[in-house]
Amino acid sequence: MSKIYDFLLQCGTFFVLTVNDNCPEGRPFGAVMEFSNKLFVATSNKKDVYKQMKNNPNVQLISLKAQTRNWLRASGIATECFDKELKVKMFDACPILNKHYGNPDCEFFAMFQIEVSKATLNLNGEIFQF
Repeated sequence: MSKIYDFLLQCGTFFVLTVNDNCPEGRPFGAVMEFSNKLFVATSNKKDVYKQMKNNPNVQLISLKAQTRNWLRASGIATECFDKELKVKMFDACPILNKHYGNPDCEFFAMFQIEVSKATLNLNGEIFQF
């Protein structure tokens, strides 16, 4: 998992694709954390992406590193995480969340664990499958 997480950090911005009425829908994300070999992303429970991940947990993360042809595509299942300790760790890993939510107890703050089932990482033409 660390290669996937490290690549997402290097890119800064990545895209989370969800299913919305049987159609794909994507949007940029930046808040990501790895803990115990698991990926976590953060969002607001007021956003459509939250509702979509709750209705259909199949997601895909896609990222392209700027000024390169290096890219990542990771598919998996999103499960909402309510663990207070992990939410605190997410705020530590992504300080920008303080600006949007103030603290991990914010009623709008939501976090999802992404259980990656399949991933492809292209680094300078070398393909890694996970």
